[in-house]
Amino acid sequence: MQTTNYKPQTINRIYLIGMMGVGKTTKGKKIAQLLGYLFIDLDREIEKHLNKNITQIFEEDGEEFFRKTESEILQSIKNDHVVIATGGGAPCYFNNMQYIKNNGISIYLKAKPGLIFQRISQKPDKRPLLKGMNESEIKAFIDKKIAERESYYLQSDHIFEIPATSVESIVNSIL
Repeated sequence: MQTTNYKPQTINRIYLIGMMGVGKTTKGKKIAQLLGYLFIDLDREIEKHLNKNITQIFEEDGEEFFRKTESEILQSIKNDHVVIATGGGAPCYFNNMQYIKNNGISIYLKAKPGLIFQRISQKPDKRPLLKGMNESEIKAFIDKKIAERESYYLQSDHIFEIPATSVESIVNSIL
């Protein structure tokens, strides 16, 4: 994949949102590379800031602390020409979706529950919200979270079906 030399002046920040397992990080890195933008994974930024992994943060500090920190870090990113992969729940807390919409282009990477299950059930213990769940509990969790979060996700400027949409198609659609 080649990096282009142009940077659209009207798009300083691109926020990727969607459920865990849809490929926000993977696609985000590729989109950033195509545009010559910086890539930031919000979860990695939180881990660096707190010097703990996400699982430790959930276990030691709880989800509420994590969500507050997530919002603070999200709003502290002031870089221009950046692609930001948010966590699956980030748009749903502390008015983050409004912040995202006011500060860049939002892209919802939408996947069917079966695909999400297929991707995240490989290593459920790497995802704190799934820790200790069996297959049927993970499927129920996915359905519940999609139902809770979809109204936030659908506020996005662009919605792309995963895996059908290529990175190149996403880039061409937003430019």
